[in-house]
Amino acid sequence: MLERRDFDDALALFITAVNRNPFEPVALAGLSRTLKALGRFPAAAGLLEASRDFAAFPLIRKHYASDASRLDAALAGTSGAVVSLLVPTKDRLQLLLDFLRSIPDAAKGVACEVLLLYADPDAGALALRELPGVRLFDQARYFIDRPSWPRMMNFLLSRATGRYMMYASDDIVFDPGSIETAVAVGDAAGWDCCGVAMAYRNLTADNAWKDFGVDLTLGRQILVNYGLLRTEQAIEVGGFSHAYQFYCADGDLCLKLLHRGKAILPAFTARVSHNDVQDKLKAANFTAADKDIALYGSLWQPVFGPLDVSRRRIDRDDAPEAVTAWAALARAKRESHFAAARAVLPDGAPVKLHLGCGEQYLPGYVNIDFPPDHHTAQQRAVADIFADLTSLDYPAGTLEEIRSHHVFEHFDRPAALALLARFCRWLCARGRLVIETPDVLGSFGQVLGDELTFEQKQAVMRHIFGSHEAPWAVHCDGWYGEKFVRVLGAFGFEAAVRDTAWNRPPWLHNTTVVAIKVRELDDAAVLRAVRLVHSWHMVDESPCEVLKLNNWTAQTARAAGITQGS
Repeated sequence: MLERRDFDDALALFITAVNRNPFEPVALAGLSRTLKALGRFPAAAGLLEASRDFAAFPLIRKHYASDASRLDAALAGTSGAVVSLLVPTKDRLQLLLDFLRSIPDAAKGVACEVLLLYADPDAGALALRELPGVRLFDQARYFIDRPSWPRMMNFLLSRATGRYMMYASDDIVFDPGSIETAVAVGDAAGWDCCGVAMAYRNLTADNAWKDFGVDLTLGRQILVNYGLLRTEQAIEVGGFSHAYQFYCADGDLCLKLLHRGKAILPAFTARVSHNDVQDKLKAANFTAADKDIALYGSLWQPVFGPLDVSRRRIDRDDAPEAVTAWAALARAKRESHFAAARAVLPDGAPVKLHLGCGEQYLPGYVNIDFPPDHHTAQQRAVADIFADLTSLDYPAGTLEEIRSHHVFEHFDRPAALALLARFCRWLCARGRLVIETPDVLGSFGQVLGDELTFEQKQAVMRHIFGSHEAPWAVHCDGWYGEKFVRVLGAFGFEAAVRDTAWNRPPWLHNTTVVAIKVRELDDAAVLRAVRLVHSWHMVDESPCEVLKLNNWTAQTARAAGITQGS
């Protein structure tokens, strides 16, 4: 067809083939040659090079944009899925059914889709298409030869619609709640967590794999053997490398993500049981395994270090590798938040934050606020970054200034002190902190006095306690000049206070503190400051009050990311 220069017909043919499978080399080669001949893809050779991994797929979309809708239509799948379970399978229908039956209790309402690439499906297998959330692909229709495991997985990954994906297998079953738990861990950790490793066991094992645990790979990095990866991030790093035949492609994908500064977290209460009986029969894969393992080591040992054969698994949250994973997540989060802030400002400008900016945009600052859908009365959104202020984190000593106006009073005391602990860490030496809140002493004086009308006193009460039109529009604590000076002094600041009042009814009173960081506090010193400030709110030294003090301090420590006893 190409020799007859029937390029349009050839393009239609190869687009159809690639729609079926973006990872079939024959189809990719034909598409590359046709696009090059038509002048629509001058770098067609790059397509063949990229076809070794998932990078081919976005390149195809990019370079025949006029046909992209046809490709997207061919790949349209289940909408609303949170987790895509990718399963190549053959001749193990009963095991597969056990796997499928375990999903509803494991998901607990988390929307899942199951993508099956089935080799030689019989009538019983084809009937799986009738199950909700199951999409079955006949392998013979999409692959000319016997595909490698990475090619099968990339084929399924290209069709996944969930924000998480799992390279699953037909011989596992989930414990109840396991998918729900893993999703909750990933969602709580945020974008810098690329994956969640579930604990698993091999049912026939008589070694360390007989009990639930999470595997470690090169350099004692956490490996997702069974678990979730963020779909978009897996695609961004190229998916599964076609350089592998069967083994180590999963580890390679995990290490690519870790190498980009992401973190994989363990979830020991999310559990998978693996029926590994038939795995022991795959002797034909041993040669491929040796080659794959050698390739994996040659690529990643120089980066992460060797495999520690004396420590292959962990089974508890306080394992050093688990602690390291959480520390890596925190580091990645700080670095990404700082990079986002720097991107708003001119090169070389000091990083200054305006927290809870509302409709007030301050030039020269990174203006941060709740997303617009959290607001009920705000007329316009001006923020550079939309975020929950309690989720922010930055490297120590990197900020020149932090300011907030009528925001701080919305946090209860443990949360407010946690923010101060973070501000103390983020600000550089002599860094500046500016906070404005209602002045509760001046406001209470207005309510107790006789100068205001009843209606004006109610307006002052609103100023003290919040406007209450949304869950966040409540004032949880009261601040005034002396309190700011005492509290900020405990956290290593020198503070100056200015009290002001409106020059019109109802003459609302505010207090503004400008504080300079004059002392560097380590975590232990910060915790002492936290406990001291909380102790000022005790009514006596009774055991009940001491328990409250301990609870307040623990709440603040958790919110500030400080380990008690540090």
